[in-house]
This record gives sequence, structure tokens and C-alpha cells, in this order.
Amino acid sequence: MKNFLVVITLLFTSQTIISQENMSNLPKRDTQKNDLSINLHYFSIVEGININYDRVLNKSISIGVSFFKAYSNQDPVNNSDIDISKSTNFLAIPNIKYYVGKRFARRFYLQGLTMISSGKANIFRNNDPVSEDVNFTDVALGVGIGDKRILKNGLFIDFGIAIAYNLLSKNSPESLVHPNLSVGYRF
Repeated sequence: MKNFLVVITLLFTSQTIISQENMSNLPKRDTQKNDLSINLHYFSIVEGININYDRVLNKSISIGVSFFKAYSNQDPVNNSDIDISKSTNFLAIPNIKYYVGKRFARRFYLQGLTMISSGKANIFRNNDPVSEDVNFTDVALGVGIGDKRILKNGLFIDFGIAIAYNLLSKNSPESLVHPNLSVGYRF
């Protein structure tokens, strides 16, 4: 019995040492679990800043949150428009990503998200020729697709698109589009 316990202990110890050696040989992108990035689309085109954070849960799933804030109030537009760059001044976007394939939380993914938005819409009431600016806050549910390319040192580029439909306010845009062209670092 004593010999059996010694053999089991040796097998367990050698398995632990081997698995630790294999982990040290993996590139940084396959062992780190935090992604921090900035969306260049909002930074360069929309005149706002969009910061993204993702936490990798396993090789196929990550959860994250994204925040967008316009530098100044954007010009309001007709509330049926889908371009968030002209009506939305703030966005908070919790999301979950499912990575397709065998790679560790990278390459092609499908995304489910919620957008919490606020801004100013330009609406017409009762066929009145004069429009008025109305502040809105709304919650939207949506889906997206994308691709995250990660270098061995942890730098990455993430590009994709998501669309979400507002649920609560009549004054908010019917749908929101969230384009993504982000650069970041996995740590």
C-alpha cells in the first residue's frame, strides 16, 4: 500500500511539473486574461473616446465593458437615424464574446451586448414643421461579429460591428450601430 501511494504521488508531481513547463512555453497571448484597448473609430471620426476592457474567462468566452464619451455635445439628428455618432453623447456597453475555433480567445467571435445610451435627438411632433431637441436615455439589446488578431507579445487589433435596437424611449434612435476598430494590449 505504501508503494502504491508513493507511485501515485510521483505521478501527480511529474504531471504538475510537465504542465507548468507547457504553460511557460505558451505565448503571452495564450496565458494572459485581460484586454484593454481604445477604439480608433470613435477617436478619429466621431470626436469622442471609447475605451474597452475584456476579461477572458476561458479559451472561448470573454466578458467586457466599453465606454464611449463624446468630447462635446453632438448635433442632434432625426430619431430614426442609426448613426450614433450624431445623436449619442454617452454609451456604456456590457458584452459577452464567444470565440469560434480552437485558439485561445482570439480570431473570429460572435458577440451579445447591451447598450445604455444617452444623448440628444431632434424630433418632430404632430406634423409640426418645427423640430425640437429632446434628451434621451435608453437601453438597447444587440448582436455583433468581429475578429481579434493578437501578436505573441500581447498587442492586438480588434475589428467588427454590432447593431442594437433601443427598447424604452420613443425619443431615442430606433437602432444603434457600434463599429469597432480597436488597438490594445493583452496583459
